[in-house]
Amino acid sequence: MIDIAIFGNPSQRTDSPALLRFLRALAARHDRIRLYAEPAFRKSVISAADLGPMLHFLTLGHSGGQAPTRFRLALSIGGDGTFLTTARAVGPHGIPIMGINSGHLGYLSAIEIEKAHDLVSDIVEGSYTVSPRTAIEVTSPARR
Repeated sequence: MIDIAIFGNPSQRTDSPALLRFLRALAARHDRIRLYAEPAFRKSVISAADLGPMLHFLTLGHSGGQAPTRFRLALSIGGDGTFLTTARAVGPHGIPIMGINSGHLGYLSAIEIEKAHDLVSDIVEGSYTVSPRTAIEVTSPARR
């Protein structure tokens, strides 16, 4: 069984036919994968996609939450901001992130949502290549 974490931007349109088709196709593979979505995104797509119990709550870093290391893959559905949020949550644990662009700009989230459905089998089978990226951290003194 493969555990996949889904991060999404609930302020973007979450009822797009391409997104719902992708999520339903993933959920249909519940014999091989378990999907966990962060609460705000889960709430925004659960009724539109009719996923019910197949989309579990993702609670990283909370008391009683899932350990980030249990996930084999994180899906970031949104734009570059969502990708960066996903990277902060799972990047330190070495979990690969697949960026799926459902917004306007997608330099980090390069896969278009309309093409994501074609990748479901590859995701389930683990037939993808992980390209390591360098991350930098910028800090600045507090403003007075």
